[in-house]
Amino acid sequence: MTSAPFRVTVVPELPTNHLFILDVDHSSERLAKDPDILCAFAEKLANSLGDRFPKNLVIKKIEAIDSVRRQSRVMFSNSSLSYKYCQKKAIEAIKHIMLTRRRDRIRAEFVRAMDSRFHVRNVKLELRAVLVDLGSCIEEMPTSRLPTNVSLFSTTVSPNYDTSSVQLWLPVALIAFLKFFLATLALICCLIKRKKAKAVQSEYISKGLP
Repeated sequence: MTSAPFRVTVVPELPTNHLFILDVDHSSERLAKDPDILCAFAEKLANSLGDRFPKNLVIKKIEAIDSVRRQSRVMFSNSSLSYKYCQKKAIEAIKHIMLTRRRDRIRAEFVRAMDSRFHVRNVKLELRAVLVDLGSCIEEMPTSRLPTNVSLFSTTVSPNYDTSSVQLWLPVALIAFLKFFLATLALICCLIKRKKAKAVQSEYISKGLP
C-alpha cells in the first residue's frame, strides 16, 4: 500500500452583505446531512441561476421550518459578489431570476428549473450590514422596505458633548442679542429726540416771526 503526501488548505469564510432565503419542499435533516442530496441541490440551484457549476454558491445555513413538516429553509449567498462594496444591481439581478419584478412572486421558470425534487415555496432577499462601511447594502434601501429582522442603528452623540456645547453657545448668543437690542433702542431714542428738537426749533422760529 502506497501513500502520498497532501495538504489541505482551509479558507476562512468571508462576510457577505446579502442573503437569499429559500423555503424548499425537502427534509432539512436529509438535505443537511446527506452529501449526495446537498450536492444535487447545490448543482440544481446553480444551474437555475445561470451558473454551470456551484463554485460561487455559499450555503450559510439549513434549518427546519417548525410550522411545516418536511420543509427546509436554505440560506445562501453568491461569493462572486464583493462584500467590500454593495453590488446592488448584481444582487437584484440574481433576485429577479427567482422572483418577478413587480410583486416579488416566484417565477414559474425558476420553480420548473429547480424540479419537483426541490420544489421552492418561498424566496426572500435579506440585505445585511458588514464591518466595511462601503460594503453595507442596508443604507441604500428605503426604511419602509427593510426586512423585519434587520435592525437599524443610529449614531448618537455623547451627552457630555451636547451639554457643553449648549452651555458654551447659549450665553454668548444671549449677550449678543441683548447688545443688539440695546443698541437698536438707543438709536431709536436718539432719532425721536432729534425729531422733537427740530419740531420745537421750527415752532419757535415760526412764532417769533412778525
